[in-house]
Amino acid sequence: MMTSHDFGLSRKDIKILFTQADVNGDGSVDYAEFIPAAVELISIIRARKAAEQTRFEREETARGSVEEYFVRGMSAPELEHMMRSAFDVADADGNGTLDPDEFKDFLKAMPLNLTKKETNALTLSADANGDGLISYEEFVPVFHEIMSELMTLELLQGEG
Repeated sequence: MMTSHDFGLSRKDIKILFTQADVNGDGSVDYAEFIPAAVELISIIRARKAAEQTRFEREETARGSVEEYFVRGMSAPELEHMMRSAFDVADADGNGTLDPDEFKDFLKAMPLNLTKKETNALTLSADANGDGLISYEEFVPVFHEIMSELMTLELLQGEG
């Protein structure tokens, strides 16, 4: 018996496949009906895997381009200035650290369409020392990750 996890199909997809394969409408799929359906299913699975691989390769290429830009396209002072400016804007009360609300506001202002759960997870992970505040040193790796993601998305949208 074919199951949904065998081919990455839902139960509904499998029912549709068998309904379409039952050409003579007798409620069962005989060998002559099964072969064309199986060939079509294999073709669909291969096409899906090829599309997935292509998408993965495009994303990796874009990420590589972004990393190259950060390493070679910007001078260290330019990168430092960009990060410091972003931190200073996020530090609404000017006390030199970001409280969770300031950091969440910073994340919400980024065009990443993060869910509340993702925002909370990033806020928790950014506070590396667990003191409830995000210092500039804790902010830098998260900012780099966010900028890399934004630039990767822009590159991918420019290609599509």
